[in-house]
Amino acid sequence: MEITAIEAAEFLKTTDLHSVSQSQPTSGFMDVVMSQVGELNASLVEAEQMAQRAAAGESIPSHEIMIAMEKARLELNMAVQVRNKLLDVYQEITKMQI
Repeated sequence: MEITAIEAAEFLKTTDLHSVSQSQPTSGFMDVVMSQVGELNASLVEAEQMAQRAAAGESIPSHEIMIAMEKARLELNMAVQVRNKLLDVYQEITKMQI
């Protein structure tokens, strides 16, 4: 069955689009960003705690400390680059003529 423009318009009038959009579980952009920021924070805290425990005299292999610190550094650099790209996109959008 082919939907004509009139039938599509009638469908939109009779369908509650707000309830349709709420019934589908979606993860928003902010949810993804906030979960990634949480993971970044956990990684930074883990590296700092590991270094503090080693400084306090606990026997932690130095390679594990370095791996945790490097992982945290790489994740932080990635977050900064993503932030920079998002700012670039925002600036480009604000420059657009409507």
